[in-house]
Amino acid sequence: MVISDKTEMSDDDLICICMSVSRGEIKASIRNGSRTVDELKAALYCCTGCGTCEGRVRTLLEEELKAISGNTKETA
Repeated sequence: MVISDKTEMSDDDLICICMSVSRGEIKASIRNGSRTVDELKAALYCCTGCGTCEGRVRTLLEEELKAISGNTKETA
């Protein structure tokens, strides 16, 4: 399923259509250490086609980093 601006998404939804990168792949890359859009581009090639998805990738990155940060504080 291709992402639109819907509120509820599955990890199978495509964020980057050009490179067929899903939400789940981006989340996994963030969990494995990607911390910037440039690192995600290097790891997954997302945002390297037309570039339209960069805003969605950036938003997902910010959400995931915030969630990771919140989990770290809870376990510390």
